[in-house]
Amino acid sequence: MIKDRIAKIKKWHSIFSSIIFFVLLGFCIWTVNLKIVDISLSQFGIQKETSVIWNGLLFITGILLYVESVKNLIHHFAKIPRYLFLLFTFSSICLLLTAIVDMSYSEFHNIVAFLYFIGYSSSIFLFGKNLLSPNFRMGMSCIIISLMSIFIPIFLVYALPGLAIPEIVHTIFIFLWMITMAWESEFKNILKRMGF
Repeated sequence: MIKDRIAKIKKWHSIFSSIIFFVLLGFCIWTVNLKIVDISLSQFGIQKETSVIWNGLLFITGILLYVESVKNLIHHFAKIPRYLFLLFTFSSICLLLTAIVDMSYSEFHNIVAFLYFIGYSSSIFLFGKNLLSPNFRMGMSCIIISLMSIFIPIFLVYALPGLAIPEIVHTIFIFLWMITMAWESEFKNILKRMGF
């Protein structure tokens, strides 16, 4: 009974975390008088009104993504692939560094932000590839989410003047992966009903 309650809390945690992230993102957009299509989200980290909230939010998100990735590795693999653990860890550290080192140090900030973008999406791809044999539906879902989290934002970078929209789209896919993994059995049932 207690175990079931803990499992339900863990599932809902993924959804509440996503909602909180986007509510605070909305607050930052509303507070700062900048056009979202012309900036990168990192601008919120150097604005007086939003710097503490934004950098704190990024830091907490980095920890959350690390915990979720480790939890998923432990749940799905009897023997965790070492390279996959290291890649998830490295990309989560890059997100933490993006929060700690704001855009005032733009070169370093941009490098770690890029490494997070590529690293976390690549981690999800490799996670899915390793999951194909034991759990084809979830493995393919991870691969599709990871590819969309890379290619759609890259397309948007060329279509829009700023990076904020591509960054938001990338974040949506990362949270989608987190929610999909938390609600795995329900997600697999939906895929079965769709004939996948």
